[in-house]
Amino acid sequence: MHSDVHDAVSYFHLKGGFNRLFFLFVEEVKRYGVAKGNVVLSNATYLEKECLDGIMPNIDFESKDFRIGLLAFERRLKAKTRFKNVDLVSILEVFFKCNIVSNKDREEEKQNKKEEFIREVSKYSSSVLYNDYIDSVVKKDRGYKRFFNLYNESPEHLKHLLKVIGTATELIPFEKIKHLAMFAAELTNDPHAFDLTEGLGLLLQDVLIISYEKKTGKVFNSNKLSIEELNEVLLYFNITRDDISSSVIVCGLAAIGKEPLSHIHAAAEDNSVLILPLCEILKVDKFTLPFMEEYPTLYLFENPVLFKVFIDKVKEEVGFYPPAICTSGQFSYAVWKLLDRLVPYHSNIIIKTNFDVDPEGLLMNDKLYKRYGKVIVPIAYSELLHSENISGVIIKKKRLNQLNNLQNERLKVMGDSLKQTPIPSFQENYLDLLIKDALIQYKGS
Repeated sequence: MHSDVHDAVSYFHLKGGFNRLFFLFVEEVKRYGVAKGNVVLSNATYLEKECLDGIMPNIDFESKDFRIGLLAFERRLKAKTRFKNVDLVSILEVFFKCNIVSNKDREEEKQNKKEEFIREVSKYSSSVLYNDYIDSVVKKDRGYKRFFNLYNESPEHLKHLLKVIGTATELIPFEKIKHLAMFAAELTNDPHAFDLTEGLGLLLQDVLIISYEKKTGKVFNSNKLSIEELNEVLLYFNITRDDISSSVIVCGLAAIGKEPLSHIHAAAEDNSVLILPLCEILKVDKFTLPFMEEYPTLYLFENPVLFKVFIDKVKEEVGFYPPAICTSGQFSYAVWKLLDRLVPYHSNIIIKTNFDVDPEGLLMNDKLYKRYGKVIVPIAYSELLHSENISGVIIKKKRLNQLNNLQNERLKVMGDSLKQTPIPSFQENYLDLLIKDALIQYKGS
């Protein structure tokens, strides 16, 4: 049998016109696991036709394309040549000097290797965080796609990453705030090892999100979290990327917490402005307003200049800075953490905002509404006020498209108005209105 196969292969090599046909046969054998199916030999050369004519019946030399069944070819090969004891698959394997593995067998082999890989790496740590992560991968839930993308790139490199992750999970959560870069440096000597744009950092991110969702019951809708959501997850485990540069400007606030907070109270008493970084906000259990029952309003600005003009004007009239905060642009994580330590503890609180009446300003208010509900009161958002203060600027279509993301019904009305007349009004135009509102609260007129 062995010599017969090699004699057959020598015959086919000598003929010289079977290479393309046999290549097509191999693909069908891979597909079915046996000599089965049909192939089409397109644009056949004269030599290929001659070779076929010696085995297959009715070869039309005028035709260009030939449809050939593997079983029919094997039967004719045994009937028309001296190779009646040779099977087609054996010929193909010797012809191409390879072992033909069916696609099904190949996939089963790959799957077995994956399962063996998971069994091996699951032993890298006994921590609950790590085990929950491996379970999620096995169930093809969160983390599965990234895990096997890295596996397909290099199983050995993924093993190295998972050993680091396993060690990391045995140290998390921390008793006190730990900076992500310092944690990375302590574990790997590389402060950037856990950067959340790299393989190791992304794996750690998946591990922490899976545990966070399991422990809190909060499930994120997207595989890619927003910066705010990611910061929330990290902080849950007492990890922060940066708790100093994320900050919020405040005045007129009081605070309650286990650690000394005299600087916050002193600022309110001395009519001083504070820049509170995230690390200071996290020391506070609860923020409040000095005269909460009588004056429950907090003023929220995004423009630092308007914030300062506002509090100075109010102070000139009433002798003290009103409770106010300034985001200095879009909301930082520090802003959210401050408001989260204020709003839920005071059922009577009112937050009056002063943003531009444009797509970005509407979306900022929309985020506040989504998180805190009816306590948010935009000072300028009426169609009448807006129409009285519109500028000469035209909002470009790309910016207007952001309005489609609005969820609050009141803001949608303003959004529709902007779509019809794409001209914004600016927060500077509403400053006097805000000052008047504060004076009525404090002076009653």
